[in-house]
Amino acid sequence: MLTEEEIDLLFEFCKKHFVKYDDLKVELVDYLSKAVESKMKDSKLTFEMALQKAHEEFGPKGFATFVSKREEAAHNQSSRLFWNFFEEQLRWPKCIPFIFLFAILYTFLSFDPFLIKWFYYSITIGGLIMLSFYTIWVKIVMSKKRRHFVMLNFTWVFLLFILTPFLSSASRFFTDKSLFSGVFPNYLIMINCLFQTFYCVILVASWKTISSLKQSLLKSYPQFFG
Repeated sequence: MLTEEEIDLLFEFCKKHFVKYDDLKVELVDYLSKAVESKMKDSKLTFEMALQKAHEEFGPKGFATFVSKREEAAHNQSSRLFWNFFEEQLRWPKCIPFIFLFAILYTFLSFDPFLIKWFYYSITIGGLIMLSFYTIWVKIVMSKKRRHFVMLNFTWVFLLFILTPFLSSASRFFTDKSLFSGVFPNYLIMINCLFQTFYCVILVASWKTISSLKQSLLKSYPQFFG
C-alpha cells in the first residue's frame, strides 16, 4: 500500500509530465498507484524505479497520447450531451414554450416586420448573458485552487458566436425598408421567426449542458470543491 506522501509524488509526477487537467490526474494516479504497488511487490523495485517502469508503458510520448484521447472523448461527450438536450427541447411537451414563442414572434412581426431588429437585440442579449455566465463559471471553476478539468474542454457553445452575427445580418435585411417598399413576404417573416426560436432552443440546451457538467464535476470530484 502506497503512503500518502508517495501518492502526492504521483500527482506531482503527472504535473511535471504536462498533465494539466485535475480529473485526468486523478485517473492517472489511480492507475499508477496500482501499477507501482504491483511492480514494487512482484519485482522488488523501489518506488522511483517502479514509477519509471509504469510510465514507460504509456509509450514514447508518455502521457500525451492518453491526454489527447481523453480530450477527444470529453469533447464528444459534451457535444452529445448538448445535442441530446437540444433534441429534448424539440420533443413534446418540452417544445410547447417554443411553439408559443414562435406564435408570438410571428404575430407581432406580421403586424410590423421592422420589430425584428428589437426581437433580435433581445434574443442576442440573452445569448450574450448565457455566454457570459458560461465564461465566468468556467473561470471560477478553473481558477479555484487553480483547477482544470478536461470535461470543460468543449467547443459546441461557440455555435452561439457563429449564429449571433447571422441573426444580425437577418435583422438588417428586414429593417431595410427599401428592399420591399414596406411589404414583406410572409415566408420570410416565418423563416426569421423559426431561426430566432431555434436560437432560443440552443440557449436552453447550452444552459442545461453547463448545469449537467457542473453537477457531474461536483459529484465526481468533491475534493476539489470543498
